[in-house]
Amino acid sequence: MRWGFTNLRGGRRFPEHVHARNDRLLASPLWRPHFEARRGLLIVTSFNEGEEVPTFRPDRVTPTGNTRTRQWTIRPKDNTRLAIAVLFRDVPGSEPEFVMCTTEANEGISQFVTGDPDKRMAAVLDPDHIPTWLGETPSTPEQVQSILTPFEDHGSWQMAPEDTPAAAKADPLQGSLF
Repeated sequence: MRWGFTNLRGGRRFPEHVHARNDRLLASPLWRPHFEARRGLLIVTSFNEGEEVPTFRPDRVTPTGNTRTRQWTIRPKDNTRLAIAVLFRDVPGSEPEFVMCTTEANEGISQFVTGDPDKRMAAVLDPDHIPTWLGETPSTPEQVQSILTPFEDHGSWQMAPEDTPAAAKADPLQGSLF
């Protein structure tokens, strides 16, 4: 599958959307049909969130007035897997595509996603909610939407910027995305 709902331009596919906000899944004509019929899971050992940080001139003291995105890697300390809610669609003549659903950031992630005015994060599902998300438990669309809430890790996640030694402990089975 390809990450992002794409549009064809000049014979190539370009991503138009990579995230679907939990609070717009029922109201949006783009998201609702996929939300009602094509929900899935992305199983991961870690995920990234971005922090906007200022850039500096070569003297490393004078700000440039610009920012760059520093990636933070988030992973469970006990090496368990996480389930991220996704929507998918089939694309004739191409591979299927998916977008990750997002929720408001949890307490820990909201500390560094300060450059995002909405402070969002990937919609990590509580394991008890997976059957509802996948449609195995009879539920209304509103009930399904209601399970997409900030997943509070209560200290069970390691969160570190990629430029620190703690973030370098990547799972050798899952290569880098960047």
